[in-house]
Amino acid sequence: GGTMRYNRGFIYLQENIDRAIIETQTGQKIEDIAVQLQPFPYPCFLRDEFLEAMFFVFPLMLMIQWMLFVADFVKKLVYERELRLHEYMKMMGVNPLSHFFAWFLECTAYLLLTIFILLIVLKCGNILP
Repeated sequence: GGTMRYNRGFIYLQENIDRAIIETQTGQKIEDIAVQLQPFPYPCFLRDEFLEAMFFVFPLMLMIQWMLFVADFVKKLVYERELRLHEYMKMMGVNPLSHFFAWFLECTAYLLLTIFILLIVLKCGNILP
């Protein structure tokens, strides 16, 4: 451990205040109560270089992965516009709102699947604490 600097000022003040409160509440002089101070036990710090590298690389990987998703989304949208599938769907009587929700559900399912796989890899691989 290091030097317990808080042993010098605050603890002394806190002990005197506690003694004064006990003396006023009980009406007895407190002289023989021993105070012992020790640091709180905690495990030693281990430097994890992989986790430090992942701290920088992980957000970058997520951004690149989701940029690929956006590129794929744009490709599908352009393909649909080129073939005029949206207009054909309107002519067949499909509500534009339901067409939008179909796109929304497809994109959401794709993103949730990738996020779920990522979550499994991170938790089961003990990458994150």
